[in-house]
Amino acid sequence: MASLIDILLKEDKTKLENLIKDKVNIQIKNSIGVDNVEVTVDDIKISKFRQLIAKTLLDERGISEESEINRNGRNESRTISMGDVDLFSFDRNDYQFSNEGLEKEFRVDKSTNTRNCPRCQGRRKNSCSMCHTRGEVRCDNCSNGQIDCDNCSNGFNTCWSCTNGWKTTGYGDDKRTVRCTSCGGKGKKECGSCGGTGKKTCRRCDGTAMHECYTCKGAGYNPCRKCDAVGTFNDFFVVKSDIIIKSNDQFLDLNPDGEFVKTKLSEDEFDYSKSFTDYKLSNLKEFNAELKTLTKGISIVKGKQEPIKVNFSINSCATLSFNIKIGSSTYIGGIKNGEIWYDDSFLQFLFYDIVDGITIYPDFNKINNLKKPLVNQIEGFEDVFNHVEEFKKFENIINFRYSAFKYFDSTGKKIISTRNIKLINTDLYLTYLYKKFTFKFAILALFWCVPFFIYTTKIFGFTFPDLPNGVALGGGFISVIATRLIINKKSPTNAILKGLSILFIAFGLSYYLSYKQAIENNPYFFTETKGPSAIKKEYACKCLNEGSGFSDLDDTPFDELSYSNQRLRRKCSEIFIPWFTSDERFSVEEMDKQGNDAVKEARYIVEHYGCDSKDDRVNKQKTINYLKEKTSFIRINDLKLGDKYLGGVVIKLFKDKILLSSSKPIGSGNWDRAISLCKNYKLGSLKWRLPSPYELEIIFSNKKLLDFYENNWYWTNNVLPGSNRAEHIGIEFGDHAFVPKGHGKFVFAVTTIHK
Repeated sequence: MASLIDILLKEDKTKLENLIKDKVNIQIKNSIGVDNVEVTVDDIKISKFRQLIAKTLLDERGISEESEINRNGRNESRTISMGDVDLFSFDRNDYQFSNEGLEKEFRVDKSTNTRNCPRCQGRRKNSCSMCHTRGEVRCDNCSNGQIDCDNCSNGFNTCWSCTNGWKTTGYGDDKRTVRCTSCGGKGKKECGSCGGTGKKTCRRCDGTAMHECYTCKGAGYNPCRKCDAVGTFNDFFVVKSDIIIKSNDQFLDLNPDGEFVKTKLSEDEFDYSKSFTDYKLSNLKEFNAELKTLTKGISIVKGKQEPIKVNFSINSCATLSFNIKIGSSTYIGGIKNGEIWYDDSFLQFLFYDIVDGITIYPDFNKINNLKKPLVNQIEGFEDVFNHVEEFKKFENIINFRYSAFKYFDSTGKKIISTRNIKLINTDLYLTYLYKKFTFKFAILALFWCVPFFIYTTKIFGFTFPDLPNGVALGGGFISVIATRLIINKKSPTNAILKGLSILFIAFGLSYYLSYKQAIENNPYFFTETKGPSAIKKEYACKCLNEGSGFSDLDDTPFDELSYSNQRLRRKCSEIFIPWFTSDERFSVEEMDKQGNDAVKEARYIVEHYGCDSKDDRVNKQKTINYLKEKTSFIRINDLKLGDKYLGGVVIKLFKDKILLSSSKPIGSGNWDRAISLCKNYKLGSLKWRLPSPYELEIIFSNKKLLDFYENNWYWTNNVLPGSNRAEHIGIEFGDHAFVPKGHGKFVFAVTTIHK
């Protein structure tokens, strides 16, 4: 297809008229959706002329000083000043008019000057901000090299052979109370681990109260980051060369009025010369005088710009003007940005003429065909089409019919779809759907209630009006009412799940009441009716809890249990966990002296884990899992990374100890409040404290094991000597800094258990 400049130079007005008409009709079609609008193009005027252009390619140069790290290690002194440098003594061989804007840099010889790093002053290292060149910091794990002994209390252990220094010996008439020979009647023994002092030497600092600085690894200094531990920088001169083009032009034949299009006819190119006569023009001889004048008009800055090449060219140009007639109106046109341009205000008037003839039908089909032009021309008209779409969706929801297999699911889907309609009022229809949904749920609840009533009546022998069945029936009514209230604001799935949850809770309560009533009426009900052995065992433990003992179990159907009465008595009166050493035996009688919690722990193990049918052992793994979470009756070596233990989470396993952390920050505040929060942190039986910087970094590296992720700053126990500042660490980059203790930061609590 011929280009616009070719058509104008040939003055082919027929092609030009068709080109303008096609462009106008395409715009009308895209804007208002109308085809075949009658368009007339007349008064076409084309003006042709020529343009002479003279261009000079220049090398523009400048000089500046730059710096780099002195990695070669040599000390150099500058022997040349910036004013002594010849900017154009550096050659380049890429001088082309197509390389306009291309820049190159040249380093000046003998301009290098070595200087010390302003931060480290040539020492290559900086003082450690953590230990202040000492290479060690105060140990945060102890007090003056000593820690509390974890094997005793104040240097002594309770004597297990006696009670307060006395024990009972002998049998029958010879039974008597004597002073304990094991502890000498003191009731306690000196701790063998600490020699009765209650203190042990800190293993982290070996009793020196100081340990190696973790920031500088004991060196007292850190490598300088500014100079990359080199110590010096080199300053040097750089000459920058930039290719630029300056031009001058002149119109021949006429001066254009407005924009025009052009195409190159001919050109000549030469290396730059101060004398214009050196340019042997071959294609542009007739314009020798004009080009000489244009060349002289190009200014050059001496010392900074050096001319390299010149280019002379002549272009053939054309301008255009025309009129467009649509209906009774005329609009002007011409050239803009190298393309055909015209006044498109006719689109508005043409649009309103079309709108006057629109007929609106109930299905909105005709107006939908004009959606794009209507929205483009009328502000806010898009809302009309949005309402039309909403009405169509609402009509489809009302008329949609589900199959019989989707009866319970259909109303829920209609509720969700109707709620998504925002522009029209659907409150009445939603109220109807809510009632229908509640009715369907009532049928579902009845479907569950009937089998449950049949089951409980058969097992327990109750009649329908009895209390347990009444509880289940009441739960059914409550679940229906709750579903009706929930569906008003929540999703259908949420309403069904919560309604069924209420129903099943009622079933569970009903079953419990049935079971309890059956036991009260006949303690041996389940034995006589061959009920599950787990319920028989529960009744045995129930006897223990109520203090009735086991005398009533002799010669009873409980002999059918997988363990004998004698074995059951021993289990409920004394718990022996076989993986403990032989002296780690806990009796209910001894635990009664320690408090109700210990008794509950013992009974819980018997009730829930019981005896293995093959031997007298408590199931090891189940008991370990329970004791890890709830009690301290567990070996330390059984703990793993991430285990919850005595209110904390295991975050680090050392050879001789275990580090526990709170599962999330326990609060925030200034440094003194942080110390108080840790001291008063009551979980388990351990003493909690503020973490050291080393321990806080361990917490950050194991944050996946904890229940948090807060990108904040956290306190440590490290204090800057002789100041009111304490160290805090940021979780995102691990930055360390000393800030005033009055600042507010977040707090973790930690504690240590020695193996």
